[in-house]
Amino acid sequence: MSAPTVIVRATADVGEGPFWNAKKNVVHWVDIPSGHIMTTRYPPGETETFHHDEMVGAAIPRTGGGMVAAVQSGFVGFDDNWEITHTVPLLTEGYRMNDAATDSSGRMWAGSNTLDFVPGEGKLWRLDHDWKADIVHTGLTLPNGIGWSPDDTTMYLVDSMEKIVFQFPFDPPSAQIVGDATVFAHPDSLEGLPDGLAVDTRGHVWVAEFGASQVTEFSPDGGIVSRMTIPTKQPTSLAFVGPARDRLWVTSAASGLNPATDPLAGSVFEIADTPAPGLVVELFGG
Repeated sequence: MSAPTVIVRATADVGEGPFWNAKKNVVHWVDIPSGHIMTTRYPPGETETFHHDEMVGAAIPRTGGGMVAAVQSGFVGFDDNWEITHTVPLLTEGYRMNDAATDSSGRMWAGSNTLDFVPGEGKLWRLDHDWKADIVHTGLTLPNGIGWSPDDTTMYLVDSMEKIVFQFPFDPPSAQIVGDATVFAHPDSLEGLPDGLAVDTRGHVWVAEFGASQVTEFSPDGGIVSRMTIPTKQPTSLAFVGPARDRLWVTSAASGLNPATDPLAGSVFEIADTPAPGLVVELFGG
């Protein structure tokens, strides 16, 4: 792997949720507090920004065009012109949606949490193709990165404030968690707060460690394989991008940092030539 380079110079307050859209050869990502949804052309070029009037935890393209976003109130669907087509209000004041991912059937999974991260108040939601949302897991604090193993029988979920990456047995046909959570990555194996994650074709799980300036690669059994230093304190999330899905883009957060001492905070970084490509990530089917 090559050392990380700045691929998008930015000052995002909390950059998050990179998503490779192979259909359009772009990477979508967000800045949570500002409600900005960014679309960056690949190879790196112009970045276009759309502003939504709520915080946006993640945004994923839809199979028929447009986007679905996990926002402060729940979920919102947009068409290709950023006109709202669907609203799914779910959350009351003091809560927001956070990171999100799509499973192999194109359903969207997203975590919700309180704005002040009250333990036990976090939930995991599933948004189906008919735009019906259900709570599928409770008792979390800050649910964050979500992913699946290559054989689709294990689901991974980060709880950042608890400093744990969980794994669940998963049934692909029903898109259901079918057993209890076990710990995949323990707090003592993480130097920062685990944030976003991505899975490669070998089943290795890559985790951005907020506050620790690094991305950590875990083997399928939870062992540490490698650590890559990111030149900013607060890496947030990551995704395999490019036609071969062999480049890792890492978002970051400038919130609370001094630009004089951390000038790249809020930028997006690229790690080229990863040992294996990332898994194909589906568009939202609704």
